[in-house]
Amino acid sequence: MRGRLIRATVFAVLLASAGTAKRAVAAEPAVSLSSYWRYWVTHSPPRLSEPHVDRKGRKHVELAPPRGWHIYGRVRSISTPDAAPGCQAADFDDSAWPVARMPLCTGSGQSFWDQPLTVRRLVARARFVVPDPAAVKRLTLKARFRGGMAVYVNGSEVTRAHLPAGRLAADAQAESYPRGAYMPVDEAEAAAGKKLTYFGVWTGKIFWRWKSNAGVRALAEKVRARRERSVTVEIPAKLLRKGVNVLAVDARAATLSPLAWRWRYDSDSACASFWSQLHIEELEVTCAPLSAARAVRRPEGVQLWAEDVHRWVLSADFLEPGVKPGALRIVAARNGAFSGQAVLGTSRELKGLKATVSDLTGPGKIPASAVALRWGVATPLAALLENYRKGALRSRVVDHALVRYARSLGLGQELEEARRRRRILDLAGPSGLCIFDHLSERAPEGVKANSAQTLWATVNVPVGTPAGEYRGKISVAAAGLSALTLDLNVRVSAFKLAPSREWRTFAGVEESPYAVAKKYGLKTWSEEHWSRVGECMAWLGKLGNNFVKVPLLAGSRMGNADSIVVWVKKGESYEYDWSVLDRYAGLARRHCGRPLALVALVHPPFDLEKGAKLAVSVRENGALRRMDLPPPGSPEFGKLWVPFCKAFVQHVREKKLADSVHWGMFYDKTPSTLAAMARGLAAAVPEVGWMRASHLGKRNSPF
Repeated sequence: MRGRLIRATVFAVLLASAGTAKRAVAAEPAVSLSSYWRYWVTHSPPRLSEPHVDRKGRKHVELAPPRGWHIYGRVRSISTPDAAPGCQAADFDDSAWPVARMPLCTGSGQSFWDQPLTVRRLVARARFVVPDPAAVKRLTLKARFRGGMAVYVNGSEVTRAHLPAGRLAADAQAESYPRGAYMPVDEAEAAAGKKLTYFGVWTGKIFWRWKSNAGVRALAEKVRARRERSVTVEIPAKLLRKGVNVLAVDARAATLSPLAWRWRYDSDSACASFWSQLHIEELEVTCAPLSAARAVRRPEGVQLWAEDVHRWVLSADFLEPGVKPGALRIVAARNGAFSGQAVLGTSRELKGLKATVSDLTGPGKIPASAVALRWGVATPLAALLENYRKGALRSRVVDHALVRYARSLGLGQELEEARRRRRILDLAGPSGLCIFDHLSERAPEGVKANSAQTLWATVNVPVGTPAGEYRGKISVAAAGLSALTLDLNVRVSAFKLAPSREWRTFAGVEESPYAVAKKYGLKTWSEEHWSRVGECMAWLGKLGNNFVKVPLLAGSRMGNADSIVVWVKKGESYEYDWSVLDRYAGLARRHCGRPLALVALVHPPFDLEKGAKLAVSVRENGALRRMDLPPPGSPEFGKLWVPFCKAFVQHVREKKLADSVHWGMFYDKTPSTLAAMARGLAAAVPEVGWMRASHLGKRNSPF
């Protein structure tokens, strides 16, 4: 699902927000998009409501892959299995389904990484608690969505909208949208002679330039209203059970109009003109009186359950009432290491944590000593934001976590205010939320009341292990707590992994020794620092890493103050101190695979900031200082830089520090100073190429 993923276009962002008034925040409803949802997503190629005939007379019934951005075009043909029959029933076992608050295909303001066009069906199940069904006077469901949806309570259908009547087939889709949902002019206006303007022209830079124009905003609201569908229904009290109830939503994508063939895909996703045909913008179930039905809460006591390894667990998480804890299931190959994630949840404080694992038995035996248990290290969301610029991945993770969890933490009013001020990240501290961003062999000192703690099991399968199913137990104990157990099931295939140094793959995993020094508070290149860097390189070796990056400039994006090679002033010329480079690259050579590619950073991937200069570290009369270099492309720069680069390449080859050497690096654009340097190095050292990490493939060749 990592292809060209959907971002609401700049135009669509306005559509989602146009006409939205500030509302008072009520108590947490029994069910909302911020509830825990167990969900199943089905993918298939997007279908057209009627065939599209291209210029050559060929008929198309599916949307063709675009030439689009990044890897988007590669996922258009994927198809995945449908949800199991009976998945709307209250007693259906959904414990193995992914779980999330505000899952895929739901919510407003989601980023473009969240939803591909291939999503055809979403089945989502949320639980709520009714202490006494007789006390429920009115239970109301309200939803705004795109596509179509059917809603069930405890297995009984309560409503459907924009879907076919009768038995709902697994491959059924929602009613197609009219022309007016794709462009500002609908069929009636077109018949009256109004010009048909394809709405792609209103997106991207053109839209942002005119977003304050009242006419544009009115137009945006007009198109938004044509896309939005809604339903309001009273849920019959006779369908309710005492205790845990299940609300199931079966949402389907609308078939696409042939107009979708004209969608535009741009290198900037904000300028693309497509929009998803399956999305739940809002959904709430409210009760009168409020106390008669409520959202699920953390159960009293201690829980231990298996969790999807792809899910980033937060400290506020718990296993919903009525969901089975499951078993930790791992699929493994011989001579490899494979992991699973378990979660401990508690309503009271725990101390003295201890985890153990049994031998795994099956066709053979995997000893307990081959299973490593490691604990998640709780990192506050506020701390996660440190040293990351706004908009970076970690900031986006925190933003999404706060949007999803704030209401359940009693911060609904604060969330609305933060959204209004566009300061959602300010809630990171007040929320008290922690994320488990690292693993440690050492158990935490304790687990706070009403919080969770992750535990990872990594099975290192001995090379001679017979293939088959192996079963064992993980046990977790704490002071004053009887041990809890969780089944550990490992399926070992007959395939045998070669040692990582013999892999034929190329893995480029970046390591920064300067980040290691900062993390552990160590002096750069002290012996303790070298020991930690060696540990990192050993881990990279286990991943089959083939890549090492070294900063030849001071103040690079690796976080280094000094260049890894120090220039030593000798009269009117320079010699070079290679000692740190040799030791660092030597660690990579010792632990990592072959071929080993060494990338020397000689220019930032972006334009230099105004007034900034490239610099190196110079030692003169025993003192270390920073020396700014002349502008790349100038004769003065060439006199200093070219001899150094030639000496660097010769030294790496003589010491056999790597199998290939590359300059770094090019990104999506080519700054003028980088282009000037590239031309000079191409003439001086033509046998050395460049590293490029670009979203645009071959479309932005630097030469």
